[in-house]
Amino acid sequence: MDILAILSASPIGVAILDTEDGSRLFVNQALVTMLGAASHEDLINGDIADTWVDQERLATAWSIFRDRGTLSNFEAERKRLDGSHWWVLMHCQPIDFEGKQAGIVWHTDISARKQAEEARVRSETRLSEAVENFSDGFALFDPDDRLVFCNRMFRDVNPELAPNIRAGMTFEEMLRENVENNRILPALGREEAYVQERLATHRNPHKPILSKRSDGRWLLLKEERAEDGSTFLINTDLTLIREREEELLRAKNRAERLSRTKSDFLANMSHELRTPLNAIIGFSEVLSGEYFGALGSQKYLEYAQDIGTSSKHLLLLINEILDLSAIEAGERLLNERDVVFREVAEECVSILTGETRRNSIKFAMSTPDDLPALYCDSLALKQILINLLSNAIKFTPKGGRVILEAGVDGKWFDVTVSDTGPGIAPEDVAGITEPFVRLESDAYRTQEGTGLGLPIVKSLIELHHGELIIDSEPGTGTRVTVRFPLSPSG
Repeated sequence: MDILAILSASPIGVAILDTEDGSRLFVNQALVTMLGAASHEDLINGDIADTWVDQERLATAWSIFRDRGTLSNFEAERKRLDGSHWWVLMHCQPIDFEGKQAGIVWHTDISARKQAEEARVRSETRLSEAVENFSDGFALFDPDDRLVFCNRMFRDVNPELAPNIRAGMTFEEMLRENVENNRILPALGREEAYVQERLATHRNPHKPILSKRSDGRWLLLKEERAEDGSTFLINTDLTLIREREEELLRAKNRAERLSRTKSDFLANMSHELRTPLNAIIGFSEVLSGEYFGALGSQKYLEYAQDIGTSSKHLLLLINEILDLSAIEAGERLLNERDVVFREVAEECVSILTGETRRNSIKFAMSTPDDLPALYCDSLALKQILINLLSNAIKFTPKGGRVILEAGVDGKWFDVTVSDTGPGIAPEDVAGITEPFVRLESDAYRTQEGTGLGLPIVKSLIELHHGELIIDSEPGTGTRVTVRFPLSPSG
């Protein structure tokens, strides 16, 4: 078999070109197929330049071949006769063909490899662009701890270091430059010790590091070690968050100082006010009781009674303000123990018996015989019951009914006071637990009160880790439940 027969049967595309004018002298079937030609004759008679995408690349190939006499591993993007593109790897050696100086060119289709390479490059470019646009600083160190890549934000969060950052720079070089220039506050006065500690955590990262810089910035450093020994470093600038936290802390401290000032003021004012008020109440009782003889006019007696009533109301207001202030300031401490609920409830009911009689209120108490002990502060429980019962009696019309109930529901010890008063509109229920809120309906506006009863109840039950539930509708009365946790832990 002669050489042309072997070349014709080769699966690799083969062309023999005249070195003088570049014309094709021979092509095999594999090359015909690669270039999409209809026949050998079409390809031989065609212009070789028509199958090259880049004419400068073609000129370069000829120049190399003519200068060196050979062409090795030359890649080029080529065109098929239908216009589609493909990539070829070419080798060329000089030969004598039918008395002419020629070059034999071997063509290997590498389109699949080039497409894979282009896809990899596109993927790497997308990844690089994504990392470059991170909102955090990012740096990659190779297994020898030398910088491979860092993004723009990494330079931004290290502005003093940025001019000196370069590929191949070691992490230790970066660290020492920052430490030597006093940029890391925790390193001041213990520079070498800090460097060794930081290198140890860098080589074996296990938790983020919060670092304060000399320019006032706060950085959160997070590191991850890859399987090949490379290290990813992420710098997050927390300066604005830390400044906001410090601002909130300052605001909290100011609020606490103001609260203490308010509490001190209220405590002092309560003492100053209660002393004369008690004297006024005492003198009004002496006058209204006419202990030292008749006052002479019925009007004087009425005025003395009004003075006593108003003074008692003002003293009640002062005491309730102090109670609420102490709870809000965290100064109301609970003395919790097992309490027999019925005993406390009966004591509270006896205190309010006069009010129920004056208003002709029908009162009932319902508690099961097997009711367990209630773990609570007995004084707080008494205050809760008196406030709830007083409200119910106050807003229940003559001949109405007030019921006090207690029972266990799952993990809760429930205490409920219900009445047949005017009820509360749904949109007003949430507001009545706010201090000094008074409802505007006639049924409520005509009643005296400080507006602090339910807020105090709510605060006291929350101190017990319990809940306050109000169920009411206009015209159907009101049902208020306080829920104490059965478990002491709440």
